[in-house]
Amino acid sequence: MKNKGKWQHRFSREPLEKRFAETWEKEQVWHDALEYLLSDKVNERSFVSDHDREVAATIIQWLGSTCGQGFVMDVLDLDGFKYESEFREHIRKLSEADEDN
Repeated sequence: MKNKGKWQHRFSREPLEKRFAETWEKEQVWHDALEYLLSDKVNERSFVSDHDREVAATIIQWLGSTCGQGFVMDVLDLDGFKYESEFREHIRKLSEADEDN
């Protein structure tokens, strides 16, 4: 992985973290969104260091962790929006699919 986070050793026991990390890597290979996200101008690419890539990949992976999922749940429940049950069902299905693989 070019966009490798710091804690990939967790993938064997945290399949959702692995899924977040792999999805981020695919996004970077296809679009390199990080170059656009860090750019100072619209529709221009910015230089992205290896450290920038590691930080971004680590944060994305963290979103798949238990703590990260708590954060996502808080976001989805913000201002009274009630997406939590739908999201939890989606995560359950993803986890089951990862266990089958």
